[in-house]
Amino acid sequence: IISKLFQHVTNLNFFMFNNKTYKMEDGLPMGNPISGLLANIFIDHLELRIKNLPNFKHVTTWLRYVDDIFVIWTGTIEQLHHFHTTINNISDIKFTLETESNNTLNFLDITLYNNNNHISYNIYRKPTTTDVIIPYNSYHSPNIKMAAFNFLFNRLLNTPLNPLDFHNEYNTILQIAQNNNYKPTTLINNIFKRIKYKHLLKNIYTHHKHSNKYITIPYYKHIHTHLQKALNPYNITLTNTTHPTLQKILTNYKPKEPHHLQSGIYKITCNDCNCIYIGQTTRKLLTRFTEHNKNKPHSAIGTHINNTKHTISIDNTKILHKTNNYKKLTILEHYEIHKALQDPNFKLINDITEFNDNHLYKYVAHSHNTPLPHT
Repeated sequence: IISKLFQHVTNLNFFMFNNKTYKMEDGLPMGNPISGLLANIFIDHLELRIKNLPNFKHVTTWLRYVDDIFVIWTGTIEQLHHFHTTINNISDIKFTLETESNNTLNFLDITLYNNNNHISYNIYRKPTTTDVIIPYNSYHSPNIKMAAFNFLFNRLLNTPLNPLDFHNEYNTILQIAQNNNYKPTTLINNIFKRIKYKHLLKNIYTHHKHSNKYITIPYYKHIHTHLQKALNPYNITLTNTTHPTLQKILTNYKPKEPHHLQSGIYKITCNDCNCIYIGQTTRKLLTRFTEHNKNKPHSAIGTHINNTKHTISIDNTKILHKTNNYKKLTILEHYEIHKALQDPNFKLINDITEFNDNHLYKYVAHSHNTPLPHT
């Protein structure tokens, strides 16, 4: 069964270009959740075949990261080129070969130096690398802004550098910060101290795991700090998504699905009065709307149009939030009902308008009078 499922997900992959649909005949599609797993399985199998080759006896070190491989070779350069040609004939995967030059070799983001058969390290940056990171004044959450420094400082602490190279790399990070308006320098120094402290704790308490829960919401500057403080006692950390940029909105050429084919939280407005109904569905909106219109099964909006002889239409029905996740559907439906009850321009006719819950949106709405974003 598993083999058939793999065949199904690898053989039935389609994409659109210029409003035409194409089927992939070779390779794995980007974005498919199973592509990474299948790629690793394939490379693992290929690696086993390579290790069974006769010339593999000249390999004393073989370290692989995805499809980048670091090798220490004890044979001749001619034997190395022959080995390279052999492994490229095993499959359609073609490896390139890069050998050390002047006792130096760049591998991933590290430069390795061969000093009398002793390897030393330094940080490597490609010639095309720039010092551009998210600027300090950009409308992003602090966590997203700090991600670049978390990476740079963690790499600095995890790479065994000599004191001079460590000092130079630290100054490089400070310069990157200054070039992106992260001032004063004490801000970046404090970030480094915090990360270094975490490294010390990790080395001292090697078996201790700090279990944090994470909640992802769009970033809103005026409520982010208040909300994070409210969640801190529960070991919950906020992670934020960014808002769509004007460029992203204007350059999105993907065909949009009609709203009546979408699912999520919806609002039906009566054509003849100010009554509204809030609901949720994981099916197509048109399917659920048809049931309301026939009042089968019974619903508040169906009963309303039957008793008053009013009408409803799919054009006067909106999708408020697009999602199929049950927990999100429940919370968002409660939120939209809660919001509709505060709107004096409409009359909510849902049968159930009170819920035995204490969702954070109530705290945010009452404390900051800030509406939640559409999803």
